[in-house]
Amino acid sequence: MKIQRGDGLKARFPHASGGRGKKRPVVVVQADIYNQRLRHAVVAQVTTNLDDKNDPVGLGNHLTARSK
Repeated sequence: MKIQRGDGLKARFPHASGGRGKKRPVVVVQADIYNQRLRHAVVAQVTTNLDDKNDPVGLGNHLTARSK
């Protein structure tokens, strides 16, 4: 599968309890040059859940602000 930076995909994220989890939406953030050479990619999970939007550790604020 050929992926490029900015592509929206679904990736499986494990459940906090250690279970299998389910597929969640992600955006590819890795540079295209690495996407062509490597068999894995760096992605950012996308969410509409803004419960922790004021948490300084989370990136949710940055991702949601750009999408509006």
